Amino acid sequence: MTLYRVEFAKDWIMGRWGFTDRVLSEMRGRVTEPSRLENAWVLTFNGTASDLGDLLSERLNIQRADLRRFGNIFEITILSEPHGPEPRRRRSRVLDPPAPPWERQQR
Repeated sequence: MTLYRVEFAKDWIMGRWGFTDRVLSEMRGRVTEPSRLENAWVLTFNGTASDLGDLLSERLNIQRADLRRFGNIFEITILSEPHGPEPRRRRSRVLDPPAPPWERQQR
């Protein structure tokens, strides 16, 4: 699992601490600084930063109006990856599947 740091825009998070705390606590996140001067959380997530952003947007109920009003609501930074970047999976495509054994003998 990858360790991420999620920093929230100060203007957006004002008045939303309780809700944000509950959502990120359910995701097993922790506040980066107890005094909350950074407005940031650290959490582990099994997926990409984009997937984490989509999940946070859904769980925190971030609307288009919020994006127009506040701009970027949060910024995600990768702190550490378990084994480096995930390797890209190659998709093999069989153009000519092998002939069955009984047809190979006739050729």
